[in-house]
Amino acid sequence: MGLEYAVAIGGEVRALIDLHKHEEAQRLAKENLETIMGPWFKAYLVQITAMQGDTLMAQKYLNNLETANLPPRYLAWGYWGIGKAKKAIETYQQLEPTDWEYFGAMDGLRRLGEKYPDVKASKEYEELISNFYTAWGLNPDGSFPKD
Repeated sequence: MGLEYAVAIGGEVRALIDLHKHEEAQRLAKENLETIMGPWFKAYLVQITAMQGDTLMAQKYLNNLETANLPPRYLAWGYWGIGKAKKAIETYQQLEPTDWEYFGAMDGLRRLGEKYPDVKASKEYEELISNFYTAWGLNPDGSFPKD
């Protein structure tokens, strides 16, 4: 399976989550655990099962992410998905500059801010957003460079 296909499936899973079609999102994520995007699908499963009210299973998925020696971008998504907003922010702060090149990291951070307004209002959140903009070649405020 090519990366472009796995990324498209990841977008479909996110859309299904947003539409509250959790069973369908869960099925699709599970079907794609062995793809190149497998870690994202594992992180999505944390969020999906937590939204379904199965916090025990969500924690199991999160434990799996924690022991898999993955980059922090996956763990951060998992933490916010289970409601550990502070831990998610701490994990986002561990991202390397190259991690911000992945849209999934920014998508997770923005969704965290939408779900937790107090987090979005924090200095740490603003700094992380600025890091993302800089990684994408924008000014720290998100505006386009003049050059």
